Amino acid sequence: AEVLKRAGELGVGPRLIAAEMGGLSGRTSGSPLALHDGRIAMTRVYGDSAEKMLGTTTNGRTSVDSFWDARGRMHRAGIAHGDLHSDNVLIDRNGRGTVVDFGMAEHSPKAALSEALGAFRAPSAGTPIKGVGKGKGDWQVRQWAGTGGLRLSDVEAQGLNSKAGQKLQKESPYLYHIYSHNLPAVRAELKKMGFNNDEIATISVTGIRNKSDAYTKGPWSRLSDADATKLINILYQEP
Repeated sequence: AEVLKRAGELGVGPRLIAAEMGGLSGRTSGSPLALHDGRIAMTRVYGDSAEKMLGTTTNGRTSVDSFWDARGRMHRAGIAHGDLHSDNVLIDRNGRGTVVDFGMAEHSPKAALSEALGAFRAPSAGTPIKGVGKGKGDWQVRQWAGTGGLRLSDVEAQGLNSKAGQKLQKESPYLYHIYSHNLPAVRAELKKMGFNNDEIATISVTGIRNKSDAYTKGPWSRLSDADATKLINILYQEP
C-alpha cells in the first residue's frame, strides 16, 4: 500500500484511496515480503493491457514503447514491481501506460535497477557471482510479446543488424535505443565506478523478488541508492 501510494502520487500507478492490513496470511508466493490479509481501495485505471495492444500505435508511440515508458517512470521513482509483465501495464487512448498490481512491489532504487537491467541478457564478458539474488534476471519481461521481450531475445541472439534488429527498431524504437545505446552506456558507467566484468554480470542478472539482503552482498554492497538511481536514469534516457 505504501508503494502504491507513492506510485499514484507520481502518476505511475492508480491512486491509493485506503488500505487496511490484517495479520499474516500464512500463504506463500514468489514475493520477497511476507503476505498479510487485508483490503485496498484505489482509483480506476482506464485502458487495455500492453499485451492486448501489441502491434498498435497511439499518438505516435507503439504499444511496446508505451510499456517501456511506464516501466522507466516506475523505476526512476525507485520502485521495483516484481511482476511487471505486459498484462500489468494498461495503455489509455492517449498512449500513456499505467502500471497496476503492486502486490509484490517495493521501494528500493537498488531493486529497481536490478529489475531494470534484468530485462536484458547478461554481458558476454564476466561470470555472475553465485549467491547474490536469484540470478535469473527479470524473467517476467522476457517471456511476453507485449513487453517486447520475445523480440529482444531474438535480437540478442542474432544481433542488431539482423532482420530481428530491424523489426525491433520498427516495432519499438525506444526499446531499440535503450538496448543499442543506453544499456552499453550503463555498463560503461559501472566500469568507471570500478566494477569488474564479474561484478557487472552479477548486477545484470540478480533479478527480481529478492530478499532485501541481496542488495548488501557482492557488488551491490558498493553501490549506493544514488548510484542506482543514476544508472536507471541513463538506461531510460529518451532518444
